[in-house]
Amino acid sequence: MNDRTEETAPPAGEDGEQAASSPAELAQWALDQAPCAILLLKGSATVLHANTTLKRWLGRSQRDTVTESQIGAALGLEHPATQDAVLLAIESVQQDLLPPSFELKLTRSDGSHMSLLAGASAVRSPAGDFLACALALTDITERARVMAELLDSSERMRSITDRTTARQAYFDADLTCLFVNRALCAHVGARREILLGRSFEECFDTDEVREMLPRVMPALSGDKQTFLIEKQAQDGTTQYLECRVLPDGGAAEGVRGVFIEIEDITERRRTEDLVLHANMELEARVARRTAELSRTKRRYSLMAEALQDSCIFFLDSTGRITEWSESAHRLHGFSSENVMGKHYGAMTATMKGEQDEIAPEDAIRLAIQRGQWESRGWRLRADGQHFWAHTLITALRGENDEVEGLSCITRDMTAAKDLDKVMNDLNGELERRVSERVRQYVVPNRDLDVFTHHITHDLRGPLRHINTYAGLMLEGLEGVEVEGLDLYRDGMRAASQRLNGMVEALLTYARIGRVDLHPAPMPLGTLVEGLITRVMQRFPDVEVSWTVHEDLPVVVGDPMLVTDLLSHVLDNAVKFSRKRPKPEVQIGWSQESEHWGQFFVVDNGVGFDVSKAANNLFVMFARQHHSLDFSGAGTGLALAQRIVQRHGGKIWADSTPDHGCALYFTLPVDASVSPSKLAGLHL
Repeated sequence: MNDRTEETAPPAGEDGEQAASSPAELAQWALDQAPCAILLLKGSATVLHANTTLKRWLGRSQRDTVTESQIGAALGLEHPATQDAVLLAIESVQQDLLPPSFELKLTRSDGSHMSLLAGASAVRSPAGDFLACALALTDITERARVMAELLDSSERMRSITDRTTARQAYFDADLTCLFVNRALCAHVGARREILLGRSFEECFDTDEVREMLPRVMPALSGDKQTFLIEKQAQDGTTQYLECRVLPDGGAAEGVRGVFIEIEDITERRRTEDLVLHANMELEARVARRTAELSRTKRRYSLMAEALQDSCIFFLDSTGRITEWSESAHRLHGFSSENVMGKHYGAMTATMKGEQDEIAPEDAIRLAIQRGQWESRGWRLRADGQHFWAHTLITALRGENDEVEGLSCITRDMTAAKDLDKVMNDLNGELERRVSERVRQYVVPNRDLDVFTHHITHDLRGPLRHINTYAGLMLEGLEGVEVEGLDLYRDGMRAASQRLNGMVEALLTYARIGRVDLHPAPMPLGTLVEGLITRVMQRFPDVEVSWTVHEDLPVVVGDPMLVTDLLSHVLDNAVKFSRKRPKPEVQIGWSQESEHWGQFFVVDNGVGFDVSKAANNLFVMFARQHHSLDFSGAGTGLALAQRIVQRHGGKIWADSTPDHGCALYFTLPVDASVSPSKLAGLHL
C-alpha cells in the first residue's frame, strides 16, 4: 500500500539546478512526501487538501486531478458515524484538547479497501487562530486483518466453550478473570461483562475457592493440576466436581495465566458406583454359580464313578464316542484309549437267535429326531463276554436347538432278563393251572344255576297244589263252626304267597346270572321319571318329596336290568320312609372317572345299623327290619347287587338308625352322548 509510483524532487531554479526554495514550498514538498496520508479539513469537515500519499492510496497518480468530494466519498465522510467521529476530533483540537484516535475505511479506485487510523491536530495562524484540522492517516490494514482474524477465532472459541456444560474460565497471573463461558455465568448468576475483570474469589463458591486455591498456586508455577471436589448440594446430597487447572506457558518463559475447568461428574460418579456395585454383585453371582457348577460337576463325577450296574458315556452327533467315563470302563471293560472315536455300534453284540430291537445307526437317528430313544439288546465286554442291557440315548441341544452331542446311559439287565424268563415260565404254568381250575368250576357253576332254576321251578308245582287243597278244605268245611279257622286260612294263604314270592325271587336271581347282557345308552333322567310314577302307584297313600338332579347322565347297560335295579332301589327308599311325616328321597350322581359314574339314592327313612348289617345286607332273604313293620321278602338289595355286578360296578350303603339311608352304586356312563338326544327313547 505504501509503494510509490512516481518520484518527486524538491523545487528547482531557473538554470535547472536545485536552488533554495521558499519555506512554504519545502513544507508542501515534505507534506507530499510524508509516509502517512495527510488530510486538511475545515471546521465543517469539508476537505481542503490531501497529500500525494493519500492520492496514491486511492490509486491515482500525482498528475490526476482528485476533487475534494471524491476524497470525502472515498473516506466515507458522508456517513453519519464517520462524520460524527471527524466532527468530534475537529471540536477537540479547536479547544486544544487531545482527541481520541479513530478508524476510517478508505475505498480505493479498484474497489479494494484500506483500514486507516486517524489522529487529529490543529493548524493555526501565527496569531493562534484556527485555520484547519490536519488528520494524519496511518495504514493499519494488516493489523485490522489480524485483529479481525483474532476476533473471529475468539468468537469461535467462545461459541465452542459456551456449548459445554463444564464451567470454564481464564485468569491472568494476578488471578483476574479475562474469560468465562456461559456455564460459569449461569452458575454464578451474572453476565459475562460483569465477571470479566473480577477476582478469582468472586467467580466461584466459597467451598470451591477453599479447595481450588491451594491447587491454583502450583499451576501458576507451571504444574498442571487435576483434583476432585466433594461438597454438599442444596438438596443435601453429595456433589462431585472434577477440577482441572492448566497453566498458560511454562516455567522457562513464564506463566501468563491459568485455564480452569470445573465439570460436575455427580451423575457419572453415581453411575460408576452403580456399575461397580452391579459388577461386584455379578462377580458374586458368578462366583456362586461357579461354585454350584463345580459342586454339580463333582456330584456328577461321583455319581458316574459310583454306578455299579450302569454307566454313562457321550457321543457326537454322528454316534462316535467322545467321552468315556470310569463307570463305562468298569461296565464294558474297555479303556478310554481303546474306544475313543469308535461308533456306538462297536459296543453292541449279536447273539444267535437274538439281536437289538433296532440298529445302532437308527437308534442314533431316532434319538436326534425325538430327543430320546430306548433300546434293549446285547452289549460287549472287553473280555468277549456279553450282557443284556437297557440303553437310553438322549440328544443334547444347545441354545440354538442344534445337537451338540448325545448321552448314552447303559444298564446291565442280565439278571432282570433271567428273572423275566423265570417269571414268564411261572406265569405260563400259573395260567395253565388257572385255566384248568376255571374249567373245573365252570361246569359245577353252570350246573348250580341249572339246579337253582329247576328246584325253584319244581317248587312252584307243590305250592300251587297246597293252595288248591287248602282252598278245597275250606270249601268243604263251609258251615262248620271251628274257632280260629279263618285265622288259619289267612295265615296259610299269606305263607304260601310269601313262599311263592321267594321262589320267584330265586328264579329272578338265577336268571340275572345267566342272561346275556345287551348294553345300550339310556338317559337316566327319563328312566327315573318313569319309575317314580310306577313306584307311587304302588304307594298311593304316601306323598313323597322327590329331588332329582337335572344333570343325570347317559348310562350304558342292559335296559331291562338297569330298570329293575332302579325299581328295587326306589321301592326300598319309599317303603322305609313312608312312615315319616314328610318322606323325602334324593337322587343324584357324580363323575367317578372318564367312563364311570357314581350314583346315590338317599332317603330320610328309619335307617339301620350298618355295623350289624355289614355281612348280610346284600344276601337273599336277609331283612334288617321285622316283617310285621315292613313287608317284603328281603330280596331287593340282593337283586340290585347282582345287576350292578353284572355291569362291572359296585354297590354299598351308609345308614344310621332313625336317620335315613344312602345307597351308592356305580355304572358305566357315556359322556359323549347328550341325554337330550335320547330323551324320546321309550324304555
